[in-house]
Amino acid sequence: AGACAVADAATFGQIDGLAETASDQARHAGRKMDQAGGGMARALGQSNWSFNDTPYDGWGLWMEDLPDSTRVVDMFLPGTHDSVARYGGDFAQTQSWSITEQLLGGIRCFDLRFRIVGTAMCGHHGPIYQEINFGDVADQFEEFLTHHPSEVIFVDITGKGCSHDPSW
Repeated sequence: AGACAVADAATFGQIDGLAETASDQARHAGRKMDQAGGGMARALGQSNWSFNDTPYDGWGLWMEDLPDSTRVVDMFLPGTHDSVARYGGDFAQTQSWSITEQLLGGIRCFDLRFRIVGTAMCGHHGPIYQEINFGDVADQFEEFLTHHPSEVIFVDITGKGCSHDPSW
């Protein structure tokens, strides 16, 4: 505490100001997360909805209720970051749902990261193989769209295992 007090005095109170700003930003981010979760719950007609719940097929059919005149730029399109990263714990896992579960949960935008290993496109998050290949993901997309032709999927595919992967 003594070193922080000296540093705070030397910076004319900016350290305390930075701590307060960080605290304000954390509160603001928490409110935004609550708002996003509440908005998604309302969009899916659920009162107590969580991305930790197991989705059921009725959640994923929200696009069929949109008027045909709705433009893509006017929609809230829920998506996932590192959409196939289900393994690797705190180091690499960003999702708990499979691609099919994400689709059934209403997710429509997917961030897919693959690495070429031999002749396969393998799902990766950093160095962690995610036990899924591109063909598996494509099959899940095709299956969902076959059963739900009113829905649309947006996909961003990168050849990097993660956003900071210098290998590509």
